Amino acid sequence: MDFIIRVIFLVIGYFVGSIGLSQIFIILLFSKSFTKKLDKYGLLTNTQLIKKRENTTLKIWIVLYPLITFIVYWFTSLGSFIFYLTGSTLAIIQGFKFYRSTLANMVEYVQNNISLINTDKFDELEQQGAFVNDEDIKALLKFVEDEHKEHTS
Repeated sequence: MDFIIRVIFLVIGYFVGSIGLSQIFIILLFSKSFTKKLDKYGLLTNTQLIKKRENTTLKIWIVLYPLITFIVYWFTSLGSFIFYLTGSTLAIIQGFKFYRSTLANMVEYVQNNISLINTDKFDELEQQGAFVNDEDIKALLKFVEDEHKEHTS
């Protein structure tokens, strides 16, 4: 029975790490720099609101994860706590490939902030060739074009 409880805490640790710690890493390693990049191109209508959202998410998880960890530590056995930490660590290690600038992160970023992105300026800059040397933006544009074609066909 003790083993089953420990496995449950392994899953809980993995779940909390996947959601909470991954959010921290994605914001720090991708979102903040992508916001700067889009702002540099003049594509954002309200950079401060995006930064506020990022900082709020960081604050929530920087408080929530240690709180959850403390509760697990306080109310469970050392073995269960170690399994919880192992689950969180596995989530972080498995997620490292997703914390950088990936197409999935860029698409999610745009979907979450679409009301704050100046799409007209996007088209204008693309026509001017402003993104020729920017692989991230080119990949995002290709995805958007493919999605547009798919929805209009």
